Amino acid sequence: MKIDEIKALPDKELLVRIGELKREHMNLRFSKVMSEVKNISRMRMIKRDVARLFTILNQRRK
Repeated sequence: MKIDEIKALPDKELLVRIGELKREHMNLRFSKVMSEVKNISRMRMIKRDVARLFTILNQRRK
């Protein structure tokens, strides 16, 4: 996700996106253990997106 896209979302939508990304990351971790993951770099992208979302949320709360 791009920062501009993230900033345009309301707080509730950011929280929903964080939940979705965390679920996807958990599923990828389980798939990795089972040797079924096709795109391991997606795990890194998800972690970075979650960090971006939390950063924007924290900036808005201040």
